[in-house]
Amino acid sequence: MTADVWPQTNTGEPRRATLQVIKVDDGEMVFEGDGEDEIKTSSWSSILETGICLNLSSSLIIPVLDNLNVFLILSVITAARMLLSEQPGHNSPVQLPSQHLESVSSIFISSPNKKTEMLKKKNPFRSNPVTSARCLPLNRQAVMEDYVKIEKIGEGTYGVVYKGRHKATGQVVAMKKIRLESEEEGVPSTAVREVSLLQELKHPNVVRLLDVLMQESRLYLIFEFLSMDLKKYLDSIPSGQYMDPMLVKSYLYQILEGIYFCHCRRVLHRDLKPQNLLIDNKGVIKLADFGLARAFGVPVRVYTHEVVTLWYRAPEVLLGSPRYSTPVDVWSTGTIFAELATKKPLFHGDSEIDQLFRIFRTLGTPNNDVWPDVENLPDYKSTFPKWKSGNLSSMVKNLDNNGLDLLAKMLTYNPPKRISAREAMTHPYFDDLDKSTLPAANNI
Repeated sequence: MTADVWPQTNTGEPRRATLQVIKVDDGEMVFEGDGEDEIKTSSWSSILETGICLNLSSSLIIPVLDNLNVFLILSVITAARMLLSEQPGHNSPVQLPSQHLESVSSIFISSPNKKTEMLKKKNPFRSNPVTSARCLPLNRQAVMEDYVKIEKIGEGTYGVVYKGRHKATGQVVAMKKIRLESEEEGVPSTAVREVSLLQELKHPNVVRLLDVLMQESRLYLIFEFLSMDLKKYLDSIPSGQYMDPMLVKSYLYQILEGIYFCHCRRVLHRDLKPQNLLIDNKGVIKLADFGLARAFGVPVRVYTHEVVTLWYRAPEVLLGSPRYSTPVDVWSTGTIFAELATKKPLFHGDSEIDQLFRIFRTLGTPNNDVWPDVENLPDYKSTFPKWKSGNLSSMVKNLDNNGLDLLAKMLTYNPPKRISAREAMTHPYFDDLDKSTLPAANNI
């Protein structure tokens, strides 16, 4: 594996060296480069002080020391690759300033007493979700003492969420404390993936990451604070009353804007549900909790199908499809659309098979005629009851004809035929929505 590395000189000019990794010894990578003798890495701190330039056309590896998690280094490398990938045709070296490297190290550096042996157990060349981290500057000066916890407001996949306040500014924030199972585990890859994606996804309908803090073996993600999620809001509407139809339309459009933004950047959310949609008192709704999101490529890779909350799970996931893409988010959004109108989950199964059967009873049992190759999916059974398509409109009585048409397109069985987020935004259902008043009006 080779790396073209441009260590900065004292004059600030980069000096090129093409390096070949020849061995990994006691957590230190040894390079051979440009006909010189072996180049041993001696100080990560010197790299932090000067910065480093990388030629991203090659496979890249940079040094590791005994108290650094090897995936920190790989995160820096991948971040640099991603920076260059945003500039098609740009082949010059990418500068990674020292403050950017410090920012990443402040997030992903291992505990000081982590054993060198941990590095030996990790294959530094193995593809790992942690390596998707971006190298964008964060506020490295911030520490836990800058914030005060006010109250616990929830619990997520990897830890507890608190309402907090920044002492100096008074800004109210959400503080997500990441639970580390043990010191040897390090920062969970799911949390690292969320940090990575949130730094990349800057949009008015995506929750904003403000800071990342380390405190001993705990990682804190500091987010903007929104006082309520969509589930709590729906539950607060009095019995017999429903959400204003224009607010339903506005919320759905904003969700689609956020999803379209993600999909354009090759990111699936994969866990859309009312609890992961945060709202404020100005009619803004934002996508949150990217713990299960994953950047996707073309062709779509094989993924685990244990991802999306049951009631909002797409049928291709329920049937065990090893390949899925953006349509899974559109299906989830469709089920949320119906819930916005009725205040009730559209398909509320208590097991995977019950969830499938509830979908089948409403939309009909799919076959190869309506969904090519569905009968070949791992969890499709020829013994499934053969329900005919029911009447979706009878289950969602608060939608007009345009709304029902859009919902049906979002709940199309065959994923390639399912309407996309972008196509949904141009549907006649939104013709009477004043889009100029929406927070992302200037982003379109």
